Amino acid sequence: FRNAIANLLLLMTLVFHRGLLKQYGLWRTTTVPRNNKQNLLKRVLNDVKSFFRKLVSSDVVSGRKDYYIPILTCDVFCFLTIVFGYSYFSVGIGNRRDVIQVAEFIQTNNVPVPFLVMLFLQFVSMLIDRAIYIRHSSLAKLIFYFILLIGWHIWLLIILPIITDRGFVDNPAAQLIYVFKSGYFIFSALQLISGYPTRILGYFVGSSYSTISGLIFTGYRLIPLLPELREVMDWIFTDTSLSLLNWLRVQEIWSDIYKVKVRREREKNSPRDLGEKQGIASKLLQGGALLVALVLLIWGPLFVMSFVNQTSVSNPPISGSISIRLEGIELLQIQAQNPFVFELTSQQYSDLRSKVNSTSIKRDFPNLFRSEDFHRILFPGDTSVLWTASPPSQNQLVSLLDKENPSAILTFSWSLQRSPSTGLVSETVTGSYVTNLTSAIHLDALENFLCNLNGTCSNPIEIEDLYPLFVYAPATSDSSEFDQLSDLIPNSRTNSSINLEQSILEIPLEEDHSNVTLQQWWTIKSNSDRFLPSNEQQVNNALEIIVYSERVAPPIFSFLSSFGIIGLYVSVVLVLSKFIRSFINELPQNLLIDGILKPDPLLKLCDDIFTVRETKNFILEEILVGKLFYIFRSPERLIEITDSAKIKTE
Repeated sequence: FRNAIANLLLLMTLVFHRGLLKQYGLWRTTTVPRNNKQNLLKRVLNDVKSFFRKLVSSDVVSGRKDYYIPILTCDVFCFLTIVFGYSYFSVGIGNRRDVIQVAEFIQTNNVPVPFLVMLFLQFVSMLIDRAIYIRHSSLAKLIFYFILLIGWHIWLLIILPIITDRGFVDNPAAQLIYVFKSGYFIFSALQLISGYPTRILGYFVGSSYSTISGLIFTGYRLIPLLPELREVMDWIFTDTSLSLLNWLRVQEIWSDIYKVKVRREREKNSPRDLGEKQGIASKLLQGGALLVALVLLIWGPLFVMSFVNQTSVSNPPISGSISIRLEGIELLQIQAQNPFVFELTSQQYSDLRSKVNSTSIKRDFPNLFRSEDFHRILFPGDTSVLWTASPPSQNQLVSLLDKENPSAILTFSWSLQRSPSTGLVSETVTGSYVTNLTSAIHLDALENFLCNLNGTCSNPIEIEDLYPLFVYAPATSDSSEFDQLSDLIPNSRTNSSINLEQSILEIPLEEDHSNVTLQQWWTIKSNSDRFLPSNEQQVNNALEIIVYSERVAPPIFSFLSSFGIIGLYVSVVLVLSKFIRSFINELPQNLLIDGILKPDPLLKLCDDIFTVRETKNFILEEILVGKLFYIFRSPERLIEITDSAKIKTE
């Protein structure tokens, strides 16, 4: 509707303007005779052919300009817009949109295919543009220009609104890409009109030796793999007689000489007398910054992990379950949901602290263990399922216990469920505590097990130290007994009684018949006094477990916390220290290049190599490259050629 109004206003403006021109006699209507229409059409077609022929012509004309840097800048901004604005290109359903951020992809190690395709196509188009630029091919550039022009308009105005259910006018990321691509098409058109310059090999900062240009060049060289990608592409698409290794050697020599030239220009602008001591400003800017960086490198991981720990959040359990197995056969399973999970009150936390038998730990208890990390879970004594062990399994237990010196393994297992706040936290952690029942210590328990299984008695089976009272719930690994408290607090394991209950279920059938079924289930109750007094609604004879949960880092710091202190030192400190040490060790070796006083002859020689390469004089190219290598193979020749005193005398 808005577009229709705009078109109507534009049409009315044109009609009004035409009327004014006709009123003042400035509008002329020309009638073309029928026999001249064909000549007019041919003339128009000839003009169009002439325009495109001149556009793709390789004839040398004056005034050719290089627009590659503005073109590349527009492409880079498009690339960044796709990276940081991908949520505007994701699939939407109606008004509901699943906003997807790039940070979530990195955190979950998941890269969506549409995101990868968009980035890869944009990157490939940048490589193609670079290849066309190196080859000076106006025809290839013209074809590529129209392909991109049509393709981007179809994608942004037709396909993307269908995929995202969001119109172009409501998609700011698409509008931003359109703005950058418009700049790209404008500069590409100017490049086509102007034609490619003859000399394009080299860096755009190579004509200036200022400090800013040197910093830009150094920053560019520090980008991983980008300089190597550029140099390999230049070698592939440039006509040259050099091998790839010699090509890379020439580029590296030019880079080193350029950096020396920048330093010499800086020294010329800030002269220093012989024997003059270094100033305070230089020491603070250079040495002070390096000193601060080294101190932060040594102590940084400790400060980072301390900060992460201070900002960590609690990771409490929301439910739990326990199970008891005798020789691998499950006897019972009990679950405790959220109503039976309690936080420690301030009074309970104080009582827990008072039971610690270590004076130093009791003094630092609030700093070592926070109250919000403790939770009490009460498990009711009745199991939630019937005992459905098969008759062969029951007979196996009976035969195992009906011996002269019986023994058995009783396993108490627990499982804790949390609501993970990051992908680095396990939603469920499990642990177990094993009790070896031997005839020397647990004879009564073994005999009661046997008679309960045979149905000759219903005596409770009393087990001492059946499970630990304190349980540690880490972020990712398996749960275990919390030894830090169990070793400091007496009676930290719980005595319990296990009973086998049974009932007969009679289901009436037709004709005075009935189906009689024996139902069995195990129950458990705690024989120990409640460790902490409480005012919550209690379950009689419930099993009490106190869980201490490991704190977890917020989502923004979860990546750092996954490394740990040792991991940060190994992956960051040792790697950077090795890099710094290798840099310092190479200083004496680099003295041959860094000590050049007058790098201009070498820069002139490199410039001559680039020039003869552009003119396709490959014999002279190899001769000049051989001369360059000949100079660098001998320190005496290098000093002789770059000696400022000799150059000044000559």
